[in-house]
Amino acid sequence: MHLIDMFNTAAQRWPDRIFLREGEKTRDYATVRSAAIAIAKGLRARGVGVDTRVGIMGPNTSDLIEGVFGIFIVHCIWVPVNVRSTASELVDYLTALDVDILLYTSSVTEVVRQAQARLPHLRLVAALDGPGRHEWLAGSDHVVLDDLPPRAHAVISLTSSGGTTGKPKGVALTELNWETAVATAASQFPGDHPVFLLAAPMSHAAGGLALMFLPRGPELIVLPSFEPEAVMAAIEKHHITHLFLPPTAIYMMLSHPKRHQYDFSSLKYFIYAGAPMSVDKLREALALFGPVMTQFYAQMECFGSITCLTPDHHAEALADPHKQHRLASAGQANIYARVEIMGENGDLLKAGERGEIVVRSNLVFSHYVGVPDDQKPKPDTWHHTSDVGYRDEDGFFYIVDRLRDMIITGGFNVYPSEVEQAVLAHPAVKDCAVIGVPDEKWGEAVVAFIEVKPSEAVTESDLIAFCRKTLSGVKTPKRVIVVDELPRSPVGKVLRRVVRDELWKNRPRNI
Repeated sequence: MHLIDMFNTAAQRWPDRIFLREGEKTRDYATVRSAAIAIAKGLRARGVGVDTRVGIMGPNTSDLIEGVFGIFIVHCIWVPVNVRSTASELVDYLTALDVDILLYTSSVTEVVRQAQARLPHLRLVAALDGPGRHEWLAGSDHVVLDDLPPRAHAVISLTSSGGTTGKPKGVALTELNWETAVATAASQFPGDHPVFLLAAPMSHAAGGLALMFLPRGPELIVLPSFEPEAVMAAIEKHHITHLFLPPTAIYMMLSHPKRHQYDFSSLKYFIYAGAPMSVDKLREALALFGPVMTQFYAQMECFGSITCLTPDHHAEALADPHKQHRLASAGQANIYARVEIMGENGDLLKAGERGEIVVRSNLVFSHYVGVPDDQKPKPDTWHHTSDVGYRDEDGFFYIVDRLRDMIITGGFNVYPSEVEQAVLAHPAVKDCAVIGVPDEKWGEAVVAFIEVKPSEAVTESDLIAFCRKTLSGVKTPKRVIVVDELPRSPVGKVLRRVVRDELWKNRPRNI
């Protein structure tokens, strides 16, 4: 089934229900569907054919979302572009993914203009808002749109991945990937008409999750970007039931001085993903937001969710001392994915043994775009996540770290996330990144870069002593460096690799 058909069905069932709410302005399902059809006709009138890659760039707005649906209606491939991209980054990305159609909103006009001058192959560059929208859509009402049968293996989106390890690449997702992701969301979040707060960028995980709710007639509350108090105010004002944010954004809310002034009782599912969450901060979140925290473990290459730690799992872990360790887990495999732990020799490991997390599922992506053939993953019957983890006897998965982020210090392997858990347990620490820094004695020395909460303070010696209570000497940070702000991705995930690359720059090796 086409993803757009799921929206069309919802629009037919609930044409007058509000679908998009942006500030004080609202658009119902019928209005959004009509606008998306107009965009689809505009694309077809300008010779944009089936399976054409169409880039779309801008902050979260109703106009941008209508553009996404227009791309789907005309059976083209949606290529979301990071709204924070510079002109050079935009040029590199569109070139690598062979995109020659670009839709954008007015807030990024200058970046698009600069990039367009260096992209002579672009066939169409068109605005999704303001007078420019009406200009390019004029005269296309007569266009007849294709009504294609379902194409399970047709690619309908190219999503960016790999931004922390080099130039981003396109992850090709098919109709079957999206259909399975929708089914996964339905199994984990039952019920019609969720009120979903879109605060993280539409171009990343939050946008994908919002689209997974389409068959249930959601109302999307659209914020242009994440700002802690704006999110808290929106939850109270619009009675938000579903919300996705990465852990670092949640940490900002937990440290906000006005966090206790807002009502969060409408929340049913506060979804977090993108990085492991500190157990101590997770306890704070459960105390503040209630028994609604829901963890996804997923990748762009394995769309939707590989595993899920449900609100009931969180509640059980809090209530039963014998289950408290589950708060550090990523939950159990979803019903549409087989998840295993694989050893270095390719054997599947038993409960308690550490290895790489591997997956078989219709959630697994089709292929990469914009990657040289010699850098593409070797064909395998399993999707290799590059995450190190283990499974316990009850089927809960625990992520230890990324294979490529492992620190080798004095001949011992240290996983940064384990050290970060210890650092984040300190009440003065807002967020952190732990990396291996070049060291003549140890090869790599464990170093913690931290952000401190407002009105708090902590010394290097105090934090190192604090970590020694729970970590062995080899894992305890040798240094602590306080920074004003850690580098983050567009969705707020701390970019550990960016910190590491700066320190390893001009070195003869990277390990």
